Amino acid sequence: MSDTGLIDLASITRRHLGRVYHNLASAQLVEQSVRRREGHLTRGGALAVRTGQHTERSLDASYLVEEGEAGAQFALVGEPVTPLAPERFAALGQRLLRYLQDRDVFVLDARLGPDEGDGARIRVITETAWHGLLARNLYRPAPAAGDTEPAFTVVHAPGFHAVPEIDGTAGTAFTIFHPAARCVYVGGTRYGGELRKAVLAMSAARLPSAVLPLWAAASVDPDGRVALFLGRTGNGKTSLALDPGCRLLADHGLTWGPQGLTALERGIYASVLGLEQAAEPLLYEGATSFGAVLENVAVRPQDRALDFADDSLAQNTRAAFSATGLTAPGASGGPGHPHHAFLITRDLYGVLPPIARLTPEQAVFAFLISYLSSLVDTEAGLRDTRPQVDPARARSARVVSPDDYAKQFMARVKEHDVTCWFLNTGWVGEPMGRSQRIPLEFSRAAVRAAVSGALDAVPYEPDPLFLFEVPKECPDIPEEWLDPRARAADPADYEVRANQLARAFLDAFALFEESMPGSVLEMLSQVVLFEETLDVMEAFRLSF
Repeated sequence: MSDTGLIDLASITRRHLGRVYHNLASAQLVEQSVRRREGHLTRGGALAVRTGQHTERSLDASYLVEEGEAGAQFALVGEPVTPLAPERFAALGQRLLRYLQDRDVFVLDARLGPDEGDGARIRVITETAWHGLLARNLYRPAPAAGDTEPAFTVVHAPGFHAVPEIDGTAGTAFTIFHPAARCVYVGGTRYGGELRKAVLAMSAARLPSAVLPLWAAASVDPDGRVALFLGRTGNGKTSLALDPGCRLLADHGLTWGPQGLTALERGIYASVLGLEQAAEPLLYEGATSFGAVLENVAVRPQDRALDFADDSLAQNTRAAFSATGLTAPGASGGPGHPHHAFLITRDLYGVLPPIARLTPEQAVFAFLISYLSSLVDTEAGLRDTRPQVDPARARSARVVSPDDYAKQFMARVKEHDVTCWFLNTGWVGEPMGRSQRIPLEFSRAAVRAAVSGALDAVPYEPDPLFLFEVPKECPDIPEEWLDPRARAADPADYEVRANQLARAFLDAFALFEESMPGSVLEMLSQVVLFEETLDVMEAFRLSF
């Protein structure tokens, strides 16, 4: 690896690079971005940029050099990773170095973890000032002390593209992990999520076995009760963690170790499509503040005002900003262990209730199947909802298999007596297009009630199909919203959708069934599907 020369800045600065901007302040990075025409300022001082062709992560563009023990143990759980030969990595690195010939670069030395302590030092080298600003917003600047080397380095060159015929890649965009060399190459894409994923995946892979990495958000209420939010992108983790009545602990990258939760990042990188100040004041404040980076957010040219409702540039519009003023204080060893864990989904099917209480075994089931329904095109040319169950997708980068990873999660839940909940931020009773999405204030009310203990004494009713317990009342949520069956216009239609979803859940879980504890299998044995009558029910539904 050393012969590529990309990690040792001192050895290549004079011979290869242009000017090296080292650890610039946020204002300086904003100035450089505007001067280089990478983006433009908006009202309030946020920097608006466009990512071009790539507006989200490329899930088929991750590669791994399995050289050495570190490379053999590295894995992206639930996400495809293509092996890449060391010689191809070296050849691509040489071309990347030639690409950077005489180009300016922006270097950030930062620390993952708390402001004080043994957080890993990292180095991010970017071709563009705005990506340097994004990294500075997400990670704590920590200039290297003396001869201290970074734990790993991320080199991001969005203008450099792979050549599939030469490099063995599927396309021109790539993220190549080389754990033995302690570096990652990211190229061919300007989407900031790739840079973030590279940092968090490498950091997670380096953690000791006693520490569990989680892609989750977390918050602390005024009484010190910690809520953990797990779910796929777009489900609402950040919005729920940024409750105005709580303090944010983390937006995405967390670890759960013997001492409790620790945030790896200090910033927020959140979806902002449809963002409204009244509904999400903290997120709006951060996204419109000076130094924030806005990806693909529409801007009115006449007055530089932001239009968060405009999706003409991308469906996945993003804001990255420092959340130092929003984060929970790290006093007395941090916030400790979570008291409640919310497994969040956005159900377009309208089958799941707004909130339901889970046993640890049911929480493991929900954790593994990673459910998010989606819209698809039918043969008739119509848009329809379908279950999108992607087992353990992008949970972390770890040596362990997804099922072992989930069992570690269950062990921590039981050890620390964590109450688990299934939280649906999608549709209730009727699918998308036939009903209103559950309001954010209802989801926040459900979280507050659970965390405060207000749901401890209310009556519950077990769901006959999914087995979780549904509260029959909840403060600040109308009773009719709590029961999806009662909100369904057609009972037969609801049962068809519910059974289809349950079957998708079980099919996804079959990948892990043989390695699950007996208590989980016993729980699943109680699930009874109406498969023998499903065809009849479907015909009955279509007859209307």
